Amino acid sequence: MIKYLLLFSLLLSSYAFADQATDKAEFKKLYEEFNELYSSSQNIEPIVAVGKKLIKIAPKAYGRNSKNNAIVHYNMARLYDETSNGKIYEYEEIASEYYKKYFKILDKSKTPKDETYFDHYIELINTEMALHGIWYKNKYLNNLLSMASKSNIPVLKKAEIEVFVANQRYLKDDKAKALKIFISALNKLETIENTNKLTLANAYLGKALIHFDNKNYKDAEVGFQLALKNYEELETIDKNILANSHKNLARLYVETGKYDLAASHGEQVTKFANNPKEMFLPIVRKEPLYPSTARRHGAGGYVVIKLTIDTEGKTKNITVVESSSSVFEENAIKAVEGFRYIPQSENGTRIEVPNVMAVLQFGIASRKYMYMKAM
Repeated sequence: MIKYLLLFSLLLSSYAFADQATDKAEFKKLYEEFNELYSSSQNIEPIVAVGKKLIKIAPKAYGRNSKNNAIVHYNMARLYDETSNGKIYEYEEIASEYYKKYFKILDKSKTPKDETYFDHYIELINTEMALHGIWYKNKYLNNLLSMASKSNIPVLKKAEIEVFVANQRYLKDDKAKALKIFISALNKLETIENTNKLTLANAYLGKALIHFDNKNYKDAEVGFQLALKNYEELETIDKNILANSHKNLARLYVETGKYDLAASHGEQVTKFANNPKEMFLPIVRKEPLYPSTARRHGAGGYVVIKLTIDTEGKTKNITVVESSSSVFEENAIKAVEGFRYIPQSENGTRIEVPNVMAVLQFGIASRKYMYMKAM
């Protein structure tokens, strides 16, 4: 089940077991069993059973605030966190509690806050996000940023933490704070020799996205270009990241009326995207209004629309191909009229693309879109 190497082993050495105390001997035996089960068992329950025994005996064997006691709690947090993989709410709750106890022990023992400490704190934040979405408490981000600024970790690590926090702030729609933190990270990253280009690219990207949202297109263009440049200089990079980088620039050039540049970057989206239909996903979407009649009756439905993408990425020749009910059709058409696509080109010349299909689904709980190129 769990093929995971523990990030670090217990701080057990020969002198720790010189005293053949019963508790220490039992702890060592249980820990070996825990490791064996962790690496081989397809069932979490026997691992948890041994882990709970370790948690019970660790304070007696080494002290309540010992590193061994802390690390047992960390290993249990990782066990539940990894098993859940963000999908089992109850496991994420348990993982969160173990993470919090782990940090409580470390802080009581005044353990130095090194890079590992911060990596594990980010794991706690990710667990909180799995539990509560973007609405998890801001105190975790504030604590992380404050602790990192006061620590003696390398400047590069501080910048990486700032980029993580800035991205989280952006997700929380706190763009002003996110921009400030991105700028702070870039000030560090741009002065470090042999800097981490992936972190640098992510920082440029985050800053550019905020400028784009604020319609500061000149700074957004510079940021998107710098992000793309640094992504391209990496030895290995997910091609989808390159596709998204070109898509950001295409979207910007559509917004600023530079359609030839948008089409040029659109060709690169096609080249790098994992999904061959990526070019037929709208870069600007207008959500359809949910018909009041359908809302009153709790009715859901869908509308299939055929359209043409013109040379500026706008939609025209919009027709309904099929729908579950005519009550949805008018609002679906109005929504598609506001869609914008990356302009298509052939041999450097922009072209219209007919027979593009858009499927709009209406529902009380949520609305979603599916897009495809007609065969």
